[in-house]
Amino acid sequence: LDQFFTPDFADKLKSGTSIQPVTKDIVTICYMSIKSYSAIEQALSAQQMSSFLDRLYKILDDQCKQQGLFRVATVGSTFMFASNMLEEQPYHLIRACKFAMAATEAVASLLLDPSDSSLGSPCLRTG
Repeated sequence: LDQFFTPDFADKLKSGTSIQPVTKDIVTICYMSIKSYSAIEQALSAQQMSSFLDRLYKILDDQCKQQGLFRVATVGSTFMFASNMLEEQPYHLIRACKFAMAATEAVASLLLDPSDSSLGSPCLRTG
């Protein structure tokens, strides 16, 4: 639960406490997706694809923690994150941009399949 929700929200879920909606005046929400996802999916076996996605999303999760960002959701080839959610972040848009740049750089060295470097590395799109 702690990986998917804010600490307060996870604690309430664990204890069975009623959860009230949370509102924020301003947040920055961004999406990152894997470019050419369908082609990658066709080139890799199911096991290779699962391993690749695990390694990729671990990198993105680690980058979120470093920047103090909240991972909103991961669906297929899309990773959604938000700044100014876990704590007040006066420069939350800058944090989101730094995350996108750092994540793109970190993922550039990630091989689709560590046993076959000829398959190359993924490319991310951010919006």
